[in-house]
Amino acid sequence: MKNAKFFKIYRSSAGAGKTFTLAKEYIKLALQLDKFDEEFNPDYFQHILAVTFTNLATAEMKERILSQMLVFSKANSKLDDDMLKSIVNEFYGFGNEDPDPDVQKNKNEPELFKRIKERSKIVHQKILHGYSNFSVSTIDAFSQKVAQAFKRDLDFPFNFELVLDAQNLIEDAIYSLMDKLGREDQKELTHALTQFSIKMAEEDRSWNIVPNISDFGKALFDDSQRKVLEKLGVNQINNKELTITEFSEIANKLRVKIYDENQKIISDAYQAIVDSMRSNNVAFDDLSKHVGTGIQKLDKEINSIDLKLSKTMEKVMDSGDPSCLATKQNYKKMPAGYDAVYPTIQEQVSLIVETVKKTKLIRLVYDTIYLVATALVLQKELEEQKKEQGWIHISEIGDNINKIVEDAPMPYLYERLGEKYNHILIDEFQDTSKTQWHNLIPLVANALTEDEGHECLVVGDAKQSIYRWRGGKAEMLVELPKLPTAKGTALEEEEYVFEQQAQPLKLGKNYRSFPNIIEFNNSLYEFIRQDTNDDLLSKFYLGGEQEKHKKVGGQVRLTICQQSGSKGEVEEMNLSRIHQQILHLVNEEGYSFKDIAILVRNNSNGSKIAEYLVKEDVEVISSESLLVNSAPSIQFIVNMIRLLVRRADKMLFMEIIRFLYSHYKDIEANRWEQKNVSPTEIDGDTYIQLGDLIKECDQQKKFEELLKKEFDITFDLSVFRRKTLFDQTEFLVQTFSLFKRTTEQSYMMKFLGIMLAHTQKQGNSAQEFLSKWENLQQKEAISVPDNIDAVRILSIHKSKGLEFPVVLLPYADWSLTPMVKSRKWFAWEGNSVVPELSATNLPLQQFLEKTDFKEGYAEEVRDTYIDAINMLYVATTRAKKHLHIFTSKNRSSSTSITKLLLSFKDFALKQSNFDTNELKSTTIDNVLFEEYEFFSDDCINSSSKKEDVENKIKTIIHTDQSEYLRLKSGALELGEKEIHLEEIALAKNKGVIIHKAFEKIRFKEDIDEASNYLERKGLIEEQEVLEYKDAILKIISHPEVGSYFDKKSGYTVLNETEIISPRKEVMKASIIDRPDRLMYKGQEAVVIDYKTGNYNDQHEIQIKRYGTALKKMGFKQIKLILLYTENNEVHHVKY
Repeated sequence: MKNAKFFKIYRSSAGAGKTFTLAKEYIKLALQLDKFDEEFNPDYFQHILAVTFTNLATAEMKERILSQMLVFSKANSKLDDDMLKSIVNEFYGFGNEDPDPDVQKNKNEPELFKRIKERSKIVHQKILHGYSNFSVSTIDAFSQKVAQAFKRDLDFPFNFELVLDAQNLIEDAIYSLMDKLGREDQKELTHALTQFSIKMAEEDRSWNIVPNISDFGKALFDDSQRKVLEKLGVNQINNKELTITEFSEIANKLRVKIYDENQKIISDAYQAIVDSMRSNNVAFDDLSKHVGTGIQKLDKEINSIDLKLSKTMEKVMDSGDPSCLATKQNYKKMPAGYDAVYPTIQEQVSLIVETVKKTKLIRLVYDTIYLVATALVLQKELEEQKKEQGWIHISEIGDNINKIVEDAPMPYLYERLGEKYNHILIDEFQDTSKTQWHNLIPLVANALTEDEGHECLVVGDAKQSIYRWRGGKAEMLVELPKLPTAKGTALEEEEYVFEQQAQPLKLGKNYRSFPNIIEFNNSLYEFIRQDTNDDLLSKFYLGGEQEKHKKVGGQVRLTICQQSGSKGEVEEMNLSRIHQQILHLVNEEGYSFKDIAILVRNNSNGSKIAEYLVKEDVEVISSESLLVNSAPSIQFIVNMIRLLVRRADKMLFMEIIRFLYSHYKDIEANRWEQKNVSPTEIDGDTYIQLGDLIKECDQQKKFEELLKKEFDITFDLSVFRRKTLFDQTEFLVQTFSLFKRTTEQSYMMKFLGIMLAHTQKQGNSAQEFLSKWENLQQKEAISVPDNIDAVRILSIHKSKGLEFPVVLLPYADWSLTPMVKSRKWFAWEGNSVVPELSATNLPLQQFLEKTDFKEGYAEEVRDTYIDAINMLYVATTRAKKHLHIFTSKNRSSSTSITKLLLSFKDFALKQSNFDTNELKSTTIDNVLFEEYEFFSDDCINSSSKKEDVENKIKTIIHTDQSEYLRLKSGALELGEKEIHLEEIALAKNKGVIIHKAFEKIRFKEDIDEASNYLERKGLIEEQEVLEYKDAILKIISHPEVGSYFDKKSGYTVLNETEIISPRKEVMKASIIDRPDRLMYKGQEAVVIDYKTGNYNDQHEIQIKRYGTALKKMGFKQIKLILLYTENNEVHHVKY
């Protein structure tokens, strides 16, 4: 091609067809239209890597590519498909600024069409048959593949488990921390957490520190903050690990600095003023009123002194004129005295103000020092847990790859991948983090310079960057082809390649919205761009005006609530106004409820709207209603599982009985055969009657009898307990006819999938599942059902990429500045206040502008402002036909989106070419609503109300798997040929349970914790704890093994640690052994294997293999011991 440039940079806007463009470019590359048939490689799609931001986007992209190829393969000779027409035009260079004349000269459209059709059919089949080579995935999924292939190079465990949800890791670590509190060997940790809790209470915040610790845990997985925290645990003075004791010393030092040293500086400074005035015969009464009181206000406890001086005092400090200390009359009486004290007042007041300023920063650091200490402990706990469990969080993969790619121009890690992928296509580039982009740069650069160059592209819209909290850096898109974030790394040299190959392109036409909505958004964001002083935001929105598509009309309305009543009254009237507008859209303008989407900034606002609309009989689908746990049938299933660990809980019995009463009433009345039904509500009298039934249920047996008597249900908890969690769920669905609840079927199917995934990974502990469910129930949701005519309520974040005929945007009044209670971790290396620390956590207060953190604070203020504008942009560009924005005037309007909307409204009213009308104001219960309309809607609503399509599942087929047991890989090799299912399922085999306890025991001192662990896991009853403690103590007190459980023995103890040995017959495979207890010191190794039942030859064969492996590892003296926990026998195996 003539002067071809291969790095396409598509800068897009909302509704401009980003997915369309990426799919089109992929298909063009896969079909190799510039190749003759003899050169065409139908497997070439394997050399294309397309990365997206989310799993949903990945699925959409794959579906789009395959469906378009299928369309092409069946197309007739007419170019009636938009993508097909676009591909043909681009191939011949129509629309290009510099088309290749040779290509246009030899134009043969029928031949090209035939090539597209034939190759689409072939490649479509090839992709389906080689789907694993269809490389369209998220960046994280691609990184995971790299990690699996290069786990040794990346220093990952051999059998690591990838963790996607950081919250699970955080909760496990916090649980472990809380479990250590109060222990004799954890006094420092207990002190630190206690002090932090007290500090929270002193600030009128909840003394419950778990949420605060959890917030720090999230920062550890945050791309933007993780780097700041890397050195947190290292003392910056001596480069050694910081201990909690040192944090206590730092806290004491800061306390002395605040209340002793700095307080003395202020007291001395104030006294110097008093002494100077006394020696010069100037009394406070001689000073002007505001000067005298201004100075006296400085004679306080340091934390009570106001940093901001009065205007009179500022004049005293800045004027250089002693006469400003007093009235003209007083000054004339003794000018020499005022002249003498003036320098002292200036100097000492300046010293006081500067000291108070420094002290305020020290106080902020002091107030959070125990949070920093706690954060450090959590960080260590997380690392220990990940190492012990072999867990790797998805963010670590990117970080570890990044450390390699930033050190080498073409890292060896990517050499093989560079050979495989000729084309790299990146979607949603504005949401890509610095780490993710840096990890892809070598691949992109390699592709651009390979042979004659291979085409690569990025697609993105900086205006839709709303995932900064995930590390997204939209400025990278704005700066391309430059690579400012790569400065100082090996990647910097690739900037030249990118600049040489760059082909900037714009996707400027909006195919989604009607023209009036496009015109409104063009004007609004150009107004904001010109109004802002922020250069980065201006770059984001520069040239963002969109072309209109061939449509007519569209309507935009702005409602402004004048907040004159109480907060509750105004809230109620706002909700009423939203409800009125929905009814108007449906009854007067012909829309369906399903055409309407309400977008909110946070879930709490969404919940309020949903609750109000449901009360007014408007069908709603919201984030909460889509949660799996919102279905009563799922709550019932979980409650039945809770019976396994809460054995005599009358409140739980009551919840179950209430559900069953309502459930069977609904089945009897065939309510589930009707449309849009909700469960029967229980009246007060019935509730009391049910409560009376529960009073007698003081044990589970009586509860089982109640189920039989009232509902004719035979339910035996002992049988139920023997089933796996998945089988328990299926059993409940079938036994209690839950699938007759047709509106909840999708929730049950989703829950069955969740349960299956959990049991495959985590096992069948009810206690463990319930613990995980506490977190999962707030996240797991079903997809939106297409067949329900209901108003959708969703967050602006979740609306990204979606479109709706009608969009209502209530609560468009969010802040443009950081929230009052928001905090941030700041790098602080080389500071003079606490030189030991490399970072600290501070509230985002304006005061920081006057401190060492002014740059970090200014960056946060700028980013918050951009986030707020981008959030508005995403929300206002979802609408196709109708957009209605609701905002409120209040005291904080000057620092919120409201200010921008009101300013734009005033601007629009003055523009002769802007069709803006002030509509009749509405008053609802003394709350005034001003209404404005931008453009008149001259389009006809073509929305058609579709009949609901019912997809009901009549029943669920349940196959009880409780009698089957899958052995783990290698179990037979380990001699475990006989496994008593009932003993394990019921967890009543004492030997099995004790074996479980020994996993937690390294020394004799661990017995208490191990026994409590059994009770927490639901393996034993609370009253059995003491019994098991005694049994374990008896075993480890055996004279032949007792010394091995003594801390003073000097052994390093490893429980359940893997020993990996190569097989002789298959060199690539390995044998993985896991001794129960391995101890070593020097050249000596001791293995203790715990066994239930009696001695078996297979036990000896198994433990001897451990010995062989240890010998190969270099141990000279090896002892092998079989310890039978049921009869307390010890067998020494000769080796």
